[in-house]
Amino acid sequence: MKFTERNVRYRPLIGLKVKVLDSTDRSLVGLEGLVLDDGRNALRIAVTGKTHKVVTLIKGTSVLQVTTPDGTFVVRGIELIGRPEERLKRALS
Repeated sequence: MKFTERNVRYRPLIGLKVKVLDSTDRSLVGLEGLVLDDGRNALRIAVTGKTHKVVTLIKGTSVLQVTTPDGTFVVRGIELIGRPEERLKRALS
């Protein structure tokens, strides 16, 4: 199944590239990396660039640019709250 603007928020994000476009924590804006873990309220991101570190990003306070094999999409973090399987159940009900 292809990623689309509508279904990207219901799919697992592990392994996808993300960039923080906006956040209440200004130090995270512009952060780019690969998603290592997609938890209920947070994403763990392996940051790319000069420093190699893992950052925990709170979903509800961020706006993300998600790059998939099918394109790049902007997603509000509040729409990503919940584990991937919980988000899918919400979409189907």
